[in-house]
Amino acid sequence: MTCAGGTILGFAIWIRFNEDFFKQIPEDAGIGVYDGTYIFMAAGGAIMIVGFFGCCGAIRESVCQLSMYFVIVFIIFCAEIAAGVWMYIEKDKIGESAGDYFDKLVQEKYSGDVSIQLLVDYTQKRFGCCGASGPDDWALSNQPIPESCGRNCTEGCFESVDSESVDNDTYTHDEGCKGKIIAILQQNLYIVGVTCATVAIVEVLAMILTVFLCKRIRREIDEEDEKPYNA
Repeated sequence: MTCAGGTILGFAIWIRFNEDFFKQIPEDAGIGVYDGTYIFMAAGGAIMIVGFFGCCGAIRESVCQLSMYFVIVFIIFCAEIAAGVWMYIEKDKIGESAGDYFDKLVQEKYSGDVSIQLLVDYTQKRFGCCGASGPDDWALSNQPIPESCGRNCTEGCFESVDSESVDNDTYTHDEGCKGKIIAILQQNLYIVGVTCATVAIVEVLAMILTVFLCKRIRREIDEEDEKPYNA
């Protein structure tokens, strides 16, 4: 269990600081993914502590400690099942929310916020895409196509071609970023789900072993009590 908790904690930290996963999701996007990673971090830390507690109970052969360990693991297991069901139900909504937010950044916020410009430019360069749905998004927002949309484009590369050529697919990526953002989010959510399922299996095995250990300890205690005292 301690190893399982460490796995969840380490995985949650990796997800939280994974640029491909979070670079395109500002904390004010309002879709709860940031909070979810912090919850997984807390859960991982808690499972590590609980696992250590269970080890102490097993070494001391304490039925009380092992019973408390079983109850806590069962509560964590139920919480993980609930979180997994929520993640499965909301996975499409999370991806769509991130994609819609990126669309909003392109349409409304790109021109007036340097941090948003860096975010959008990073996403377009990283995933080889342009705009939310395509290069036309920039025309709809009355903005020139940024160089981050260019194919193998370096700084100042659009200055050597006329505006009509810039709009051509030869010079710019023709695919929008929204679909790629949704795909990368759902891919990472799938990995999270598989990891949680693996940990849940470990927790079930831990609960089963705890029950058997408690029964063995109680049986040994009963056998000790039944032994006749030496006169």
